Amino acid sequence: MEKRKEYEIDNGIIRLTALNYGACITGIYVADRKGKRENVVACFADIKDFVNQGGPYLNAAVGPYAGRIAYGAYQDKDGKHQLSINNGKHHLHGGNSGISMQYFHVRQEKDTLLFHLESEHAQDGYPRGTYVYDITYRLDHDKLIIVLHAIPPKRSLLSMTNHLYFNLAGEGRESICSHELRLDSTKRGRIHGDGHPCEIIDIPAGDAYDFHTQIKIADRYEKDNEELSITNGYDTPFLLHEGGVSLYHAQSGRSMDITSDASSIVMYSANGFDEGLCLNQGRKGYPYSFLALELQSFPNAVNVMADSDPCFFDPKHPFHQMTTYRFTYK
Repeated sequence: MEKRKEYEIDNGIIRLTALNYGACITGIYVADRKGKRENVVACFADIKDFVNQGGPYLNAAVGPYAGRIAYGAYQDKDGKHQLSINNGKHHLHGGNSGISMQYFHVRQEKDTLLFHLESEHAQDGYPRGTYVYDITYRLDHDKLIIVLHAIPPKRSLLSMTNHLYFNLAGEGRESICSHELRLDSTKRGRIHGDGHPCEIIDIPAGDAYDFHTQIKIADRYEKDNEELSITNGYDTPFLLHEGGVSLYHAQSGRSMDITSDASSIVMYSANGFDEGLCLNQGRKGYPYSFLALELQSFPNAVNVMADSDPCFFDPKHPFHQMTTYRFTYK
């Protein structure tokens, strides 16, 4: 078994720490309006738990396919395909050979961490051969830039993301319900009773999923919403427009703006977190303690968007995605 190692880059504005295991980010430290730098992502109190627990994919790189594929099944021009089932009835985040559970080779260059992995995923139903992954975490003034790149051995489904859990209050000291969120989106995935996105629908103005203009999460969440009750909170993909994403915490003044060439974002309100998770400064996990914002292709797109599915890549047309997180304070 390879040895877990943590790396650090710090440009004086952002300090980032990350593991070679799963390319997991263990810390993004940014200042509040008083100049106090704190960790604004979830972190296990014991760093060993990134390997030992892993369950919530805490700030890990995810692939070969991010999100759920309904019942692990899809059909393309080559016929029907069956992937492994590792999440209830579904295939999730690449299965048991997913990159979030593997050790990367890491190279550090000043304000940049470069992660490299070569892996096979045939055991989970993907085409045989070696998949080559290269991931870059780079600091540029007040920005964290993440570049995801993957070359499959042959035509294959690919959709990567970073499963980052945010709480701009710092160190997860309060619920994310007081955060203000803006998602430049007017369409989202409807969640089937079995828990997977089954179709794309319009978002009516003012409903529980309308974050087109910035609003407190608590002001949108409806406890008796039938669809939210399926997943016990937000676990929802949104199609993104060019306006990107903003998250703001008024008390600390911290603000985060996200731009990406990804086609969608999954908003997950840590619905499965419980007291079994010992997180930042010993705090126990609970739903809405952190907010995962996963930039990716639309989950289950191979079934939901079969006529225009963008999720197939090959050696001549590799997967490439860039996302920028800008941290400021007001």
